[in-house]
Amino acid sequence: LSYLIVKIHDGKNENRRLTNLLMNQKNESKNPDENNNKDTQQQKEYSSRQDYEGVAVTLMLGSPKWFSRRYTAMINNVLSILPDENWALQLFITGEGLSQEGIELNRGLQRVISSSSKKVILTVVPKEKFATYKKKRYLYYTDEWFWQQLVGDKVLSFGGNGCFCPNSLWSVSNLTQYDFVGTPQGGHLSRFGGGGEFTMRSKAAMIEVIQQNQEELDRLRSAGSFFKEDEFFVKKLQELKKYNVADSEALQKFGGIEEFVKRHDELKPRKAWEIVGPPFSISGTLGNMDHEIRENLLSLCPELKLIFPVLHNPNCFGASVNKDKCSQSICALQE
Repeated sequence: LSYLIVKIHDGKNENRRLTNLLMNQKNESKNPDENNNKDTQQQKEYSSRQDYEGVAVTLMLGSPKWFSRRYTAMINNVLSILPDENWALQLFITGEGLSQEGIELNRGLQRVISSSSKKVILTVVPKEKFATYKKKRYLYYTDEWFWQQLVGDKVLSFGGNGCFCPNSLWSVSNLTQYDFVGTPQGGHLSRFGGGGEFTMRSKAAMIEVIQQNQEELDRLRSAGSFFKEDEFFVKKLQELKKYNVADSEALQKFGGIEEFVKRHDELKPRKAWEIVGPPFSISGTLGNMDHEIRENLLSLCPELKLIFPVLHNPNCFGASVNKDKCSQSICALQE
């Protein structure tokens, strides 16, 4: 298997089709040591380079088919909000098993990967890393190795349990001022930093925190139980007192829904909630939100329906359909 880091973003670099990127064993050199030496050299070459201002990144390390089928929608969603220049998309994969099957299931994703006009980087996680960390995001994020692979200093992380909202008043350019901003998470992370699957971080800041707290991180990882890496980073960044950690107002604009909910009724007569707009990102199904408010929010960020296609009016399905309320939620029947 040809692995480690493969670049496919412009004519000056390698531009191979997916079938050539993920070669099987029979195309390998007969000398395993020779392959390992070449891969190690290639990893050093690419990991030492920082070609972009920023990079959007996600882990695709193996998911069931029902989840993997949303990969194309996920990738097209993030591409829709990335600046055209100086930003890339980086996907961490294993190159085999469910991880590779997830790519093979998505022809749209394959076209994006193999297109010379898209700045896409595939990074294959070394087997020893995957054997230790499995699919646990918090373990990768607290390993300096992960951050050293990224090709931009500003890092926009994302996943398959939410989406970005292109209709938001905020864009990537509003986020680059922060060294850490994410979705409000409750407790300390509801006031500072935030966290979750969708975040914007500074690569340099993450590396400094890891290097200065290596022993503590080693203890946390060796304990074998889950810990909140986002809370760990936010508190350590605040202790350093030189990095820009987002405040509660920025958290709401990045991934909070409280402002939209609070202002929905007062703005309803003029439908001015359209002016407020959705946050930059939304996570989860919004199951606890009032249905009318959720419907209006989704009308401004319909991308979430691609990730969670069952997000429609509960009056429209089930044993007891409420025809009147259902019809009110159908776009074609609205004014």
